[in-house]
Amino acid sequence: MKLYFEGTREEIDYIVEKFRLLHNQEYTLQGGAIMFTVKADNPDVPYKITLPQLKDSEGNVIATKPEDFDFTVESSNPSAVEIVPDDDNDPTTGSVKFGGPQGDGTPNLGSVNVMGIHTPSGKGFSFGAQFTLVSGDVSDIAGGTIEFEGLTEDAQPEV
Repeated sequence: MKLYFEGTREEIDYIVEKFRLLHNQEYTLQGGAIMFTVKADNPDVPYKITLPQLKDSEGNVIATKPEDFDFTVESSNPSAVEIVPDDDNDPTTGSVKFGGPQGDGTPNLGSVNVMGIHTPSGKGFSFGAQFTLVSGDVSDIAGGTIEFEGLTEDAQPEV
C-alpha cells in the first residue's frame, strides 16, 4: 500500500503516528510511501485492492467495472510475503501470509505488486507495498529513497 501526503513534515509525522496507533504496525516513511516492518510471528492479514480510477482529459471520472481491468497480484518473494486470494478468478480480496527472516537471521524482504491494464483504454498501471520481515521488535529504522535518472514519477492521486 502506498499513500501519498502533502503537507509539512510535522503534519506527515502526525499522520504516520496515527497509522502506527490504529494498526499496531511499524510504518516508516520511505520516499513518500509507507513500508511495513513485520515480525515473523505476525498473523495473516486480509487485503483489499481498489482498482485505479480513470479520468478523461477534462478531469471527469470515467465509470468502470472490475471486468474492464486485466491485472495480476504477485509477491516478489513468497518466502517473505505470500498472497492468498479469496477467489482465484478475482484477486481483489484475500489474505497475506508472512514468512520470517532469512536463515542467517537477517531481515527478509518482499513486495506485493499489482500490475495491469484498463483494457478499453489501453492505459497501464501498477502499485504495491513493501515488507521487511524481522525476528523481533523493531527499535528504529529511518531514511532511504530511490531515484531513477531521466524518469519522472507519474502524478499520484490525492488521499
